[in-house]
Amino acid sequence: MTSDKRKGQRCEVKLYDETERSFPIVCWDNESIQLAQSWIPQETVIFASDVRINFDKFRNCMTATVISKTIITTNPVEAVVDVYTVEQLKEKALQSDGKLQPLHGIIYGYISTLDIDENVSRVLRNRCSVCKFIVNEASNTCTFCSDISPEAKSTFSSFDILVDVTDHTGTLHSCYLSDTVAEETLGCTVHEFLMLEENQKTALKWQLLLERSKIYFKDKMKVFGFSSNRHMAKMCTHTGNNANKSVKHAV
Repeated sequence: MTSDKRKGQRCEVKLYDETERSFPIVCWDNESIQLAQSWIPQETVIFASDVRINFDKFRNCMTATVISKTIITTNPVEAVVDVYTVEQLKEKALQSDGKLQPLHGIIYGYISTLDIDENVSRVLRNRCSVCKFIVNEASNTCTFCSDISPEAKSTFSSFDILVDVTDHTGTLHSCYLSDTVAEETLGCTVHEFLMLEENQKTALKWQLLLERSKIYFKDKMKVFGFSSNRHMAKMCTHTGNNANKSVKHAV
């Protein structure tokens, strides 16, 4: 029953990944409810973009709601089959006034810039412990969760690395390698990375640089998958600090 006494249906699904043990996403319309009913617990992986994020004061947690703009992709890595060259992506950007529209795809290339052995501020960013968005660097506070008392939340460091991706047709500059996909690519957690000596960071960089790989990307060149003969990484949870959150979690 809705607030205005109309009958309706509601489906709530609990999502989880390496960063969150339980994250509710609520469906109200028939289409998204039917889709949710097809998901298999602990097997299905979803990527949902343009969901509405709110803080549930009753449960004291963030929740997501499927809205008319929401796009849900089931098992997104398996669904990504379109292969692009760097030149093709640049052409797409030119066709849309220099702004690359959100898309998913694969590039067969390599990481040509990976400055992880320079200033640590260029490698790590602080995120809010409640909503997981990047916090304001100057104040170290989250503007998105402004209605939650500071005592109820904290910040934590996560990878947010700018990399260049290159193939035989050219180079894409300033692509993001973030969160858990960065940890799996580098083979270490943030804490372990901070314990490395500078020469160890440099050695790690050269293990990854120029190694031909299959690179999965989404939403304006955020890397969410990286595989080569020695490395495999999948999963990227957030795509930016905005009111609508992109979620990629297992059911």
